[in-house]
Amino acid sequence: MKATKSIKNLTKGKAPEVNTEIEIKDGMYQSKYGWKMNAPDGWGKVENEQTRTEMLLVPKTKPGDDGWTYVAVEPFKRRPEVDQGGFLKGMKELFLGEEMAKQVGNLKFVEEPVKGEWKDYISFEFLFDNDYEDKRIRQFRRYIYSKEGGDGWLLYSQARVDEWEKFKPLVMETMNSFEEI
Repeated sequence: MKATKSIKNLTKGKAPEVNTEIEIKDGMYQSKYGWKMNAPDGWGKVENEQTRTEMLLVPKTKPGDDGWTYVAVEPFKRRPEVDQGGFLKGMKELFLGEEMAKQVGNLKFVEEPVKGEWKDYISFEFLFDNDYEDKRIRQFRRYIYSKEGGDGWLLYSQARVDEWEKFKPLVMETMNSFEEI
């Protein structure tokens, strides 16, 4: 399995350029890529058209700042392991492998990854900490796939470990409002 884009790759290692013309109002954001979700008023958007990834985030902050978090959504190809078994194990090995170690330092799972059901999807959830510059970052990833087949989505968020509990309710509420359109 191949690693997905990280915040560093998405923003080329720089503070994200927030499109202030797309400031979220009235709590709803609708993507041109076929999904929508409730989002905090005043958040901005970063987009990578090549990967069709959109990131909703606290404006005027950069990774590791006080008060920095985001929720990102990107399409994710359905892998045979989703239906045949082995996706959870394969992704765990990927996260703990050499390729990922080059991208993020000192990755450790906070909780054992789990497979389950979320809404009408098969879901795989991962919660881990890793080093980012001189900060410790916590990242939550939820891979979701329709039970009927087809490609899926990766919903993910991160914040500094010492701020994760503060942002977790907002992040989960935002992610849990995800809908395909």
